[in-house]
Amino acid sequence: DAPLAVILDVHSGFAGHGRVWFPYARSKDFFPSVAEVIALKQLLDLTFPYHRYVVEPQALHYTAHGDLWDYLYLRHANTATNNVLLPLTLELASAVWLRKNPRQATSPLGLFHPVQPHRIRRVLRHHYALLEFLMRATFAHEVWAQPSRSLRRQLEADAITLWGAHGMIPMDTSLR
Repeated sequence: DAPLAVILDVHSGFAGHGRVWFPYARSKDFFPSVAEVIALKQLLDLTFPYHRYVVEPQALHYTAHGDLWDYLYLRHANTATNNVLLPLTLELASAVWLRKNPRQATSPLGLFHPVQPHRIRRVLRHHYALLEFLMRATFAHEVWAQPSRSLRRQLEADAITLWGAHGMIPMDTSLR
C-alpha cells in the first residue's frame, strides 16, 4: 500500500498547449486532494520554470457525469486511510500536428493521433521530461506530498487564488 500513487492518462487534446488535468470532472467543486496537486504543480514550476504545460482542473473546460477518474478517486478515498491517489490526464496539443499536416484531419485517427511516424516520435519526445518528473516526484513524495495542516491550508488558498476566479468552488467556505 503506497502512500501516494500518481496515474497519468494520456489523451489527444485540441489546444495549442499540453494540459495536465486533475479531477473533478463531475462538478466545479475543488478536488479534495487539491493541496497535493498544487504542491506538485509548484514543484513542476520550480523544476522546469519554462515547461509547456498548463496544470488545471478538468472542470474548467467541461464537466462530465461518470468520469472514470472521479469514480476511481472517490472509490479509493472511501477505502484508503492515509493514501493519496492523484489521477492526472495529459491532454496533448494536437493542434500542433494538425497545423503541420492539415490533410490528416480527414482521417478517422488524424484528429486524435499524429499520422506520420516521425511526428509520433516527436510528440512522445516532447513529454519525456514530464514522465520522468512524475516518476521522480512520486518516488520522493515525502518531500512534497504530505503537507502539514497549516501548509495544506496555504496550498488550498493558493489553489483558490489560481483557479477560484474561474468558477471553481472551494471545499471549505472558511478559505474564501
